Formats: sequence, C-alpha cells, structure tokens
Amino acid sequence: MEEMWAFMAEQERLANEHATADQKAITYGDYWIRMDHEFPIFGYVNTLDELDSLERELGVSDEEIVFERNMIANAHERGYMYGKAYSIAEPDGEWGSTHCSTMYQISRELFELAREQGWQLQAPTERR
Repeated sequence: MEEMWAFMAEQERLANEHATADQKAITYGDYWIRMDHEFPIFGYVNTLDELDSLERELGVSDEEIVFERNMIANAHERGYMYGKAYSIAEPDGEWGSTHCSTMYQISRELFELAREQGWQLQAPTERR
C-alpha cells in the first residue's frame, strides 16, 4: 500500500512539474478544454460558493459541506480542479477533478459555442 501512495505522490509531483504557468493559473470560475483524448473535453471549475449552494439544495448538512469544501480546496492547491466536464461522450456533464497539467483555459464564449455544437469544435462554413 505504501508503494501505491508513493507512486501516486510521484505522479502528482511530475504533473505539477510539467504544468505551464498558464495551466497553473487556472482557478475557480474558469473554463477549460482538454485535448489529450480522441475528442475534446470541456469543463468549468466551480467556485466553492457555487458548490456549497448546490450541496445545500441537495440537503447536505453544514458539517459535510465544510468537509467537502476543505477537501476540494486542498486538492485545488495540489493542481486538481473540481467541476463538471462535458464531451460528446458526456454531453450532460460529469462531476470530477481534472489536473491542471491537462487543461488549457478558454473563454466562456468558446465554452458556450462548444455546447451549442454538441461539444465539438467545428470551423465556420462561411466567412463574414
């Protein structure tokens, strides 16, 4: 078991070492794209307040909200961004964490354009 934890810590260290300054700057409230799969994955890093509100709507206790908030904030400091990721495989989104070393920040406008196109990026067919 110790070997597994050591391996995971080393992988996290390497991911953080290889992340660019722009990738490390991605934070709460940012939109991103990930291009290391056979199709693009788009996402949004929820703010802690947004996550707290969502949990309150689900009836989660204040104690659990504080616990979750602390876990997400700790992971965030280590390069793991929590939020919802969208793609052609998960058009309704999937909650989870993505390491910043695989992300590229995009504008909200590009994110919304991708949503309109079914989570694909398509070149315009006519010039304006």
